[in-house]
Parts: sequence; structure tokens; C-alpha cells
Amino acid sequence: MRQYISLALFSASSLALEVTLTRLLSTLYYPPFIFVVLSLAIFGIAIGAAWVVIEEFLRDDQRIPFWMVASAVAVVIQVIGLPFSATLDSPIVTGLLLVLPYVGIGVTITCIFRALSSQSQTLYAYDLVGAGVGAVLVIPLLNFLSPLNAMLLIASIMCLTAYLYQANKLVAVLIPIAIILFVGNSFTNFITLDLLNLSAEKPIQATLREGGEIIDTRWNAFARTDLVVPAGNQPWRLYVDGAAASVIPPAENNQFLRQDIGLFAFATAQPDDVFIIGSGGGLDVWFGLQVGASNITAVEVNPESVAIVQDIQRYSGDIYDNPSVTVLVDEGRSALRREDTLYDLIYLSQVVTLSAERSGYALTENAVFTVEAFDDYWQHLDDDGYLALKLYDEQTLSRSLSIIIELLNQQGLDDREALRHTITLLSPTTTPPTPMLIVRKTPFTEEESLSIGTTAQQLGFVSLYLPFIQADPPLDMIVSGQSTFDDVIAVSNLDLSAPTDNRPFFYQFEKGIPRNLNPLLIASAIVVVVLVLGLAFFAHQSTEPTPKLPSMSLYFAGLGAGFILIELVLIQATGLFIGHPTLAITTTLAVVLIGGGLGSAWYHQQNPNPQQMQWIFLAILVALIAVWQILWIFLSDALIGLPTIFRISVVALSIFPIAFLMGIPFAVGLRIADQLHPHYVALAWTINGIFTVLGTILGVVLALLFGYYAVIVAGVICYLLVLIVSRRFQLTA
Repeated sequence: MRQYISLALFSASSLALEVTLTRLLSTLYYPPFIFVVLSLAIFGIAIGAAWVVIEEFLRDDQRIPFWMVASAVAVVIQVIGLPFSATLDSPIVTGLLLVLPYVGIGVTITCIFRALSSQSQTLYAYDLVGAGVGAVLVIPLLNFLSPLNAMLLIASIMCLTAYLYQANKLVAVLIPIAIILFVGNSFTNFITLDLLNLSAEKPIQATLREGGEIIDTRWNAFARTDLVVPAGNQPWRLYVDGAAASVIPPAENNQFLRQDIGLFAFATAQPDDVFIIGSGGGLDVWFGLQVGASNITAVEVNPESVAIVQDIQRYSGDIYDNPSVTVLVDEGRSALRREDTLYDLIYLSQVVTLSAERSGYALTENAVFTVEAFDDYWQHLDDDGYLALKLYDEQTLSRSLSIIIELLNQQGLDDREALRHTITLLSPTTTPPTPMLIVRKTPFTEEESLSIGTTAQQLGFVSLYLPFIQADPPLDMIVSGQSTFDDVIAVSNLDLSAPTDNRPFFYQFEKGIPRNLNPLLIASAIVVVVLVLGLAFFAHQSTEPTPKLPSMSLYFAGLGAGFILIELVLIQATGLFIGHPTLAITTTLAVVLIGGGLGSAWYHQQNPNPQQMQWIFLAILVALIAVWQILWIFLSDALIGLPTIFRISVVALSIFPIAFLMGIPFAVGLRIADQLHPHYVALAWTINGIFTVLGTILGVVLALLFGYYAVIVAGVICYLLVLIVSRRFQLTA
């Protein structure tokens, strides 16, 4: 039992480390690079498992506590090395730092499963349940500690698990050393981040180089939030993970803010009831108050942004506590879907502020800018209501127009009729020039367009499109009836098609597979070739027979890819329903892992002999995944209005049966692998780990090209492959 609990605690630490690294890397880099390096980290587990097959020295059961300690030491090396490597333009150095502890984790887990192979199903249950608990506990951990200090605490826990697994004097000495390191850095921060010299070139760096100063820094599970006082009497700003800057409007000497094109949208709409998505430092709330809005609902997903603005009320004029303002810490679209109020204006400001920064989020989902999202906004506008979007550049403007036109096409309007609902302006004084898209539920008249255009010109803004008055290319061709917006999309070198909830990549403008993924795809192909050659070499060199090696390899490859593909779909599908992105990810991870562990334990009790495993469980799993995908659309729409705790419960209950069944085949396969060959358990972990990473890459590519429906189809195909292999080669007979 000590060894079972030790494994569970070690798995919890490993999963917590993965989530914590995600939080740390979000500050140090942009999302695409995070995706690459985390894939490398997971790949480290496969390397560790393969190393156990190759090196007999590692297979000594007495050394398992030392591999746990080695993993902890590697985490400490990460804490010291990652802040330094982030100042270098060297992905290889960062990748090696990320792989290092996961090699130790792979060696540890593989050796434990070899040492207790007859109990593999019980071990797997403790492994998954422990990881699931780690997914739950890492959220409060990151709400109280910075990622670096959280990683030091994780290293301390790893040392403790080593002593729990097998008492050892050396390990006992290392535990207090690790704890002292954690406590010392928590109070002194002698290991910290240098945001000024990041190689990723985030927006906060330019402000700091110009003489700006960070006066407050707060970490939570969502982001690092910095309050910065820029040089030159510029307004204070909030930076989220060194990017996504938002202005905090000063209570005094704020007349210069009236030149912001965002205020023009409010002045045009003259709203009483306003809904703001992504209020950040409160500038958009200030706009609403300037035009006399009596009911402003501001939604901000980052709680620290709201807390900081409230804490500096002498500077901000206590803008978030104004009687006319209601602040919600939530995901904007999710919160709106739970509202039954009709608004005069729904306003979306820049989520990111620079073209270079926007490109950094190309591979990141954005459920705010999809056709379905705009339909949600449309349904919450009154009959003469406005939707206004302060955008980033010409590309994001074109894509937003694409969404609006697609939405109105679905309502029976042609492209020319749809454009009459829109006005497009540009602020030439910013770098780059800032576009503003104003959409009204009723079409603009010629007189209204002329009045709005004249006022905009007087304020120094440039008109790009005014119904009946002005249409710059290529919209002039659409207005004249010579082409459609689909024609514009077709001839563009960029992908300007309207994003949907199925394919929600608003910032991804490259057609086909993004260049950022090409090196990863090449590396994946090389890994597959090396794996096949390695298996052939293993079969040739093995002194014992290698029965059913091809079928065993396909079995665990299909499970690795299928598991992660289905997990990706579950996370994406439930994210909008739960609301908070971090909470959605950890909820799904926890349910999938804990459910899988319980499934493995239950099946072991029912069928202690792995040869009695019935293929029917895989068939039920495939059917259940397909049914869930269909029913979830209706279930989530019907229950979106429930409080957060009940929405989490709905997600947990709905995906638990899938998770329960997903936990059965891997554990049973390990029992069979152990009976076939002494090295098959290590090989199974290697193959499964490699194809988990490859499945992640495949899932992202499929989602970018075809959407998440294609991802779930690929996941089902993987499980069908496992089903076929298990029957044909009698792995379950």
C-alpha cells in the first residue's frame, strides 16, 4: 500500500508539474512555442521508458527511490534554468530543460510497473487517480504560489514520495533541503523572472525599456498580472503574462482618452445598457460612463485585473465600484449566454494589442470570435442594438466582417444587405492603425451613414466603409454586385474564412498547415521511423521470443493517440460551458484521469485474469463517444444557465462514463504485455507515450484544418484500431 500511495503522489506531482510549466511558459513565451515544448516534455516520459528497455542498470528495483529523487533534482534544475533560457533565443536549451525531469518520471513509472507487474491494473488505477487529484489541487496551488515556487514545492513532494516508497537515509536528508529551498525562495525570490530580456519580445518589454516600472505583480492559476507605470505620464497599464496590455483610465487629467476610437462606438450607440467582454483595466467601462450609460456589465476573465484596479481606486477613481457598473469575473461569452437581458451595446475591445503579439496567438482557440459567438451577441441585442469591435489590423477586421456576413447570410440576407448593417472606421494615429467595426441590428440609412462619417472625420478618424456613402476595395465590388465576400476570401493569400466553434482559430490566417508546425511534423515522422526501426532491432536482438510484437505495438499506439485525441475534444467542448478556461481544463483532466483509474480498478476486481477481458468494452466506448458528441450540444445549451458548481457537475457526470471505459484497455494491456515478454511493459509505456505526443500534434493539425469534429473522428478511429487489433491478435482472448 505504501508503494501504491507513493505512485499516486508521484503521479499527482508529475501532472501538477505539467500544468505549472504551462503557466510559467505562458509568461515566458507565446502559446505556439508552449505547445511545442510541452510536447517535448511529454515525450520525455517515452524516452525514460525506452531507456529502461535498453539499460539493465536502470531496472534494479532498489533504485526506484533514487529515480524519484533524480526527477525532483531535475525540477530544481528547471526552476533555475528556465528563467535563464527564456532570455536566450535557443529552443533547444529550453526543450532539454523541459525533457529532463520527464525522463526521470518515465524511468520511475516504468520501473514501478515492471517491479509490480502482476498488479499493473491496480497500479494504473492509483497512477490515474493520483494524476487526477494533482489536476484538481494544482489550481489552488497556483493561486497561492508563483510557478517557480510551486515547482520547488513539487520537487519537495517528489522527494517525500521517494522516502514513502522505500525509506532511505540519503532521501531523508534531501527532503529538508528541498523544503528549505522552497521556503527560502518563497520569502526572498532569489530565483525570479526577468521580463525585460525575454527572447519572445513581449509588449511589456518595450514599456520597461522606455522607463516604465512594475509596481505590482500577482500570480494566479490564470496568469501573471503586472501593474506598470509607463514613462512620460502615460496612463497606468495592466499586462497579462507580459502581453495583452490594457489601459487603466486615470480619474484625473484623462481628456486625452477621448481621442480613443473606442469612445466613438459608445458615442454613436448612446447606450443605456452595455455589456463589455474583456474589460481589463477598465478603459471600456470609462467609455460607457462618459456617454451616460446607466447599466454597464463588465466581464473580465482574469480576477487579478479586477482586484488591482479596485486596489488603486485613488488612481482609477474606483471605476469598478461605480453604482452603474457590475463586474463579473468570468468568460465573456459564457456569462452572456447565462444572461436574459437585452443590451443597447455589446462591446469587444482588443484582447491583444499588437500585430506581432496577435500572430503569437495564431494556434490558440478563441471562442469569442466565431459565428456562433456573434449569434449569441446578436440574440442579446435589443431591436436597435449595436455590436462594436475594436480590432487589431486589416486582417482581423476582414475576418470579423467575414463572421458578420456569414451570420447575416444565415438569417437570409445577401452580402450587400449584410454590409448595410456595418460601418468600418480607422484610427490612423496608433501604430498600427486601429480599426473599429460597428454593427447595428437594423441597417443604417444613408442619412445616418453620412452623419456618422462626418463626425468621424472631424475627430480625425478615417472611414473605410459607410453604407450608401463609401466603400473601399474590395467591398466596392460586393456593393456593386460584381462579387461576393466568398470571392474575396477565395482570392486572398490569407485564410479569411469565418471561424466557428468547431474551428475557433481567429488569429490563424495561414492557409493549410501553419509554418510553426512544420518542424514538429517532420520530427514526428522521424520519431515514427526511429520507433519502427527500434522495434525491429529489439525483436532481432532479444534473447527471448517476441510474440505478438506488432499487435502489441499497434494496440498501445492506438490507445495513446486515441486517449489524447478524445481528451482534447472533451476539453474544447466543455470549455465554453464551464466558462473559466483553467477551471475547464483541470475539471476535464481530473474527471478523465480519476474516471480512468476507477475503471481500471473496477475491471480488475471483476476480471482478475486479463485474458478474460471482453472486446465489448471497447465497442461500448466507441459508441458512447459518438453519442456524447451529439447529445452534448443539446445538453450544454439547455443547462448553460446553471451556477458554476452545477455546470462543473454536469461536465463531470456526462464525461465520467467515457473516462471510466477509457481506463480499462491500457491496464489490461499491460497485464498481457507482462505475460508475453519481460520488456514489453517498458515498451508499452514507450509506445504509448510517443503516440500520446503524436496524437496531440495530429489533433492540433486536424482542428486547424478541419475542426474538432475531425479530431473526434480520428480518436474514434484509433479506438476502432485497438478494437480490431485486440480481436485479431487475441490480446483479450
